[in-house]
Amino acid sequence: MVAQAAHGSAPDLEGSNQANPAALIRSAAMLLAHLGRVHGRPDLEAAAQDIDRALNKQLVLKDGMTVDMGGTMTTSGFASAVAERMA
Repeated sequence: MVAQAAHGSAPDLEGSNQANPAALIRSAAMLLAHLGRVHGRPDLEAAAQDIDRALNKQLVLKDGMTVDMGGTMTTSGFASAVAERMA
């Protein structure tokens, strides 16, 4: 089983803190949901839902977007904001 964003991981942006991590975060949630279903682990499915909810909440904020979406957040800033929404 391999999970990755459909269009890659922006290797040209490596080290710049400018890549949009939303697709990778969504891929991780999809992997957790799949593993939860396959292995009968509702806790993994619940974690996937938590990640999706947090990501969706972040994506509707204009000032919570990365540069490629018209915002000002960095890769790490966006990922941290999603994680904080899960707390």
